[in-house]
Amino acid sequence: MCYILNSTNNFASLEDAVDIYKELFIIERCFKELKPVLKISSVYHRDSNRIKGHVYASFLSLVVDFTLLKRFKELEIDDVYEEFKTSLKELEVEWIAVKDKEVLLRDEPNRSQRKLFKSFSIKVPPAVLSIR
Repeated sequence: MCYILNSTNNFASLEDAVDIYKELFIIERCFKELKPVLKISSVYHRDSNRIKGHVYASFLSLVVDFTLLKRFKELEIDDVYEEFKTSLKELEVEWIAVKDKEVLLRDEPNRSQRKLFKSFSIKVPPAVLSIR
């Protein structure tokens, strides 16, 4: 197998440049394999902090999802987990302008969603989530 490597880095030796590209290939392959697991959509951020934030938020979402599923299994109700997630996904939030402020409001939970919150002893989040 033969590879051609073109680099603008004049400070690295040929061996170092090859090692760097091998590491990059491994990182990209791992990320490609993790994207479906973490449910990360394509990332088009140019800033490394935004990429880290995107991956962090996706990982946090996976941890929350895993923790909830584990709790459902402990309660022996994991057969309704997907229904639970779907129901909660229907709750939406949006920014609205009120005078000179912006207010982040959530939808009013429907009867089924309120029942879900109550069954897990979770307080329904406030209608006004943030003001800026």
